[in-house]
Amino acid sequence: VRFPLGTVAWFHCKVSADRHIMSAKIKQSSGFPNFDNAVIASIYNLEGSTVLRFPKRSQRQFVTQTAGIKTADSPERQYFKFGDVERYRTPGQ
Repeated sequence: VRFPLGTVAWFHCKVSADRHIMSAKIKQSSGFPNFDNAVIASIYNLEGSTVLRFPKRSQRQFVTQTAGIKTADSPERQYFKFGDVERYRTPGQ
C-alpha cells in the first residue's frame, strides 16, 4: 500500500527497562488507518530487541517517547546521513 507524499502520524510510547513495549498509541492520526496501524505495529515489532536497551547503570524503570513517522515529501530518491543510526532488522522480518 502506498500513501500520499508527506503523510505523517504522531505516536506516543512507553518502554520498560527490560525492553518491553508497555504502551503505544497514535496521538495524531495520519488520516489513513492502515498507515497508523503500520506505525503501531512497527513499534511493537521492536519488543525485546536490543535497540530498546537502556544505558548501563540506568536507574530509570521506563522511558516515554513522542514522535512522528512521515513518508517522503517528494518522489525523488532522498539520501540522508546520520552518524548514530545503525541498520536493524526487527524480529519476524
